[in-house]
Amino acid sequence: MDSSLLDSFRVALFLSIKNITYKKSLFFSIIIIIGLGFLSMSFAGGMISGLVFMVEDEMIDNGLGNIIIEPKGNNELIFGANSLVNDIEKYPGVIAVSSRYERGVTLIDKNGKKLSAPLMISDIKKESKVSDLEKRIVAGNMISKGSRGSLLLPSELSNEHTLVESLPSLEISSGESISVLFDNGVKKEMKVEGIYLTDLMLFDLSLIINEKTAKKIFNLSDKELDVATKIIIKTTGRQQDDFVRKLIMENSVDGKISVWEEKTGSISEFFATLDLISLMTTLIGVIISFATIFIVIFINVSQKRSQIGILQAIGIEKRTILISYMIQSIIYGFFGAFMGFLSTYLIQIYTESSPVKTILGDLTIIISNELYIAYFTILLVASLFAGYFASRGIVKERILDAIFRG
Repeated sequence: MDSSLLDSFRVALFLSIKNITYKKSLFFSIIIIIGLGFLSMSFAGGMISGLVFMVEDEMIDNGLGNIIIEPKGNNELIFGANSLVNDIEKYPGVIAVSSRYERGVTLIDKNGKKLSAPLMISDIKKESKVSDLEKRIVAGNMISKGSRGSLLLPSELSNEHTLVESLPSLEISSGESISVLFDNGVKKEMKVEGIYLTDLMLFDLSLIINEKTAKKIFNLSDKELDVATKIIIKTTGRQQDDFVRKLIMENSVDGKISVWEEKTGSISEFFATLDLISLMTTLIGVIISFATIFIVIFINVSQKRSQIGILQAIGIEKRTILISYMIQSIIYGFFGAFMGFLSTYLIQIYTESSPVKTILGDLTIIISNELYIAYFTILLVASLFAGYFASRGIVKERILDAIFRG
């Protein structure tokens, strides 16, 4: 490095430190404001990321699964579903697999009110592992694999348990009987063994019966019931989804294979809106920090016009003085960003150990290391530019103008 440039930097560093330590209370006030700017950048974005992650997790755990296999082309069913389920269960990275055979029914309550709904036929034990079905029972009991003549009712179809009152529902409670008209013309009185919590994001309103009940109602043989309209796979984590999907494709499974992201539909647009809000809060944080540093440096430089003129008069270059204020800005930005990072990180750790309870689940703040580095870098760059633009006009004034106007 050129010796004159190094000397200029040393002098600039000395001047900037003297300026900062002259009023320590001002320094701490500035870094608090910048820290709040960092907090507004990262906290809101972290909450939104946590909300999105929580909703996605709820959808995966409550029935969507990580990977979905559906009939390919014009086929309406997947044949040989049981053997396919048994094979996929052995794949590394797979926790559980369940096949679903979906049909239609009409429900008739004791008042004669009718309501059409989808019906899901499944191995209850496997389904419970895939969709946390047993944990979602809000009234009554879980149906067993061997029980006959009973069903599980989604909460949104019971006026006693619905969360959305505007949706059509029936006057039915767990333990009571309800008339069910199946799509093959069979009408049967069935006991509502339990009511399970509906995932509003997926809007799944399926009645659930086990395979034994389905065989009796639809008069199906084991072979005829060995079909599925959908096979749901739960993996050990999202990071395993592509690996497991690749394994399934390599084994020439005859079906359309999708990962959960491809099935979120309009919810993806909702997530995109949340991402836009997160970006806006980040920009607001940057603007707050930039404006704070700009105003502080500008006022500081304006009040020290005479001092700047005297410094120039004794031989200190304008470039050196300008660099001193830019260093001052970077110091403000660094310590402010560090304070904001520390505050946000402590809040993040707290929410991980004590998540916020919401109707959709446990909410935590999610901010990656890469985002922390990005926020820190953005604030430092904003600080540098704020210091430069705030001081360059006054520093470039002529010596006599600076002294007499100060």
